[in-house]
Amino acid sequence: MNRRTPRRPRAASRAGHRGLAAFLLLTMLAAAGCADIPSSGPAQDVLPIEQPDAPQTPAAVQAGLPPDSIVRDFISHSTDTSQDTKAANSLAVARQYLTQDASKNWHPDSAEVVVLRNDYRVEVGAKDTVLLKGTEIATLGTDRAYHAVPGRAYEKTLQMQKVAGEWRISDAPEQLLVGETDFRNSYYERVVYFLNRTGTVLVPDPRYVTPGPTPANRADRLVRMLLAGPSSTLAAASDSVTSQLAAPAGGKVALRSAVTIDENLVRVDLTGVDVSGKGAKMALAAQLAWTLQSEGDVVITIDGEPLDPLVPSYSTTNTASYSPDGTPGNGNLPLDPYYVDSAGRIISLGRNPGKAMWGRLGTSGSVIAASMSAANGTLAAVSRSSTGQELLMGKPLQFQNAEPVLAADSLTVPTFDRAGNEVWVVQDGADKPQVIRLTTSSPVTRQVVAAPELAGKGAVTSLVLSPDGVRVAVVADSKLYVGVVTISKAQPSDQSTLSISGLTEIDPQLSDVGPVAFRSAAQLVVGAKVGSSSSGFRVLHLVSVDGRERTAVSDDGIFGDVDAVANGLDGTMLTSFDGRVYQLDGTPRSGEWVSPDPNAAVVTGSAPFVPN
Repeated sequence: MNRRTPRRPRAASRAGHRGLAAFLLLTMLAAAGCADIPSSGPAQDVLPIEQPDAPQTPAAVQAGLPPDSIVRDFISHSTDTSQDTKAANSLAVARQYLTQDASKNWHPDSAEVVVLRNDYRVEVGAKDTVLLKGTEIATLGTDRAYHAVPGRAYEKTLQMQKVAGEWRISDAPEQLLVGETDFRNSYYERVVYFLNRTGTVLVPDPRYVTPGPTPANRADRLVRMLLAGPSSTLAAASDSVTSQLAAPAGGKVALRSAVTIDENLVRVDLTGVDVSGKGAKMALAAQLAWTLQSEGDVVITIDGEPLDPLVPSYSTTNTASYSPDGTPGNGNLPLDPYYVDSAGRIISLGRNPGKAMWGRLGTSGSVIAASMSAANGTLAAVSRSSTGQELLMGKPLQFQNAEPVLAADSLTVPTFDRAGNEVWVVQDGADKPQVIRLTTSSPVTRQVVAAPELAGKGAVTSLVLSPDGVRVAVVADSKLYVGVVTISKAQPSDQSTLSISGLTEIDPQLSDVGPVAFRSAAQLVVGAKVGSSSSGFRVLHLVSVDGRERTAVSDDGIFGDVDAVANGLDGTMLTSFDGRVYQLDGTPRSGEWVSPDPNAAVVTGSAPFVPN
């Protein structure tokens, strides 16, 4: 076997030393009277220890502070929940920097959050004012969904007033102002889940919240987010995203009482919910179980009665069929990876590495890139033609030859919907991009997908559908955008209602964006540079669908500009650069890029793909 062996023994040794040190430390703590440290229990969010219910008095503001210091300290404490309790106002520490009237009129829980770059300035102005100037990097809407803002200037004049000889802010800003570092340290991502238009697949909707005083408080807040409906980020997909917690016509869904937690069971009692439809009970359970998975299993009652007397509680296990990242189809399709060799043929990297694909795709010598549906085995390949490029489609694993179904000057790498019933491409992306949807059943039909927001964004080089079928990632002018797919409920057979909208550049710091793929319904893997990029070439990053989180993927073994990336449903990740194909051996953070063929030190080729 010629692939390089990852250096795991050394890491294991370090882990062993750390484990011994931890054991000795715990032993000493126990000897010192710390015997109540728990030794086991369910996994929990890494959040501050629960606060007591009784209000606490925050430490007093330092006396004699000038107006600009009051404003700066007010902003720095605008994420401090250490003194918040059930009986106290939110952000009790920050409120001390306001006058009594300003505090009464300040409602940070329902205000937009503005995240400022750390270098914002605070200057004393005329007539008891303070001028705040800075640069916005992001906002959270009132729904607490994240929106990147590429360098928008922020300016606000705050009125000041002396109270008992001390300066205080007399007109609190209508927005909650937070510094970048404080935001990253104090806001946590939580995902609430809605349903796709068929009600069978969950759709993740990331939100960002401060911890809250208790686990029950956090759970209650998440359920109320579900009741409020999808975030503004998914608003454009209102016809493609549904919820079992949506109010029926003329009705209202609500909590009958606050959410409680006891014995690791989250208890949710709802009223006004319609669960009479087929699958409605399980769909409702899936939304709640996946949203509240960090708090525990969920006990659901409707007007005090169990949702299903035969099911005592719900979890991600007994609602796994709704997973946004589940294997489509019946799971019988071999999930072998493939690539395109230097001769333009599709070659297997699976059980028969090096074997050419059956039919013309393994012999034509003109294939550029391809994708395959894990649901039904349909393969779509972009191939060179005498006039430009053409899309070939067939089922080679079932000995069905690939036939041309679309011709254009250029085509992006094909992307399938979850069920494998559709394949999407962008034709002529360099100068007049047009999104084309093709059915995979015979006879093949074609439809232009309305995407007016692509106009003016530059050359389109990639378009990828998310596993849940609701989001779409687009690379235009080497920038990364995420939007949503809308399909009318009223007339599902009317193809003219299919569209892409809400395209937003999600991480403006990414540059020279090349390949992109969905790692999951909530995360992308992107080949790009960040800032000046000292390496000089594109490497891989894991990026959340809202652009809030970005993590560099290991570049151990990468020595060229990555031009393709592929993900398997089993976690397999492949890439190509400098005319070679590599597979990640290990985790995205610390793995090593090695030859994907155990019998070959180097695999010459490009455009790897895995059925998904």
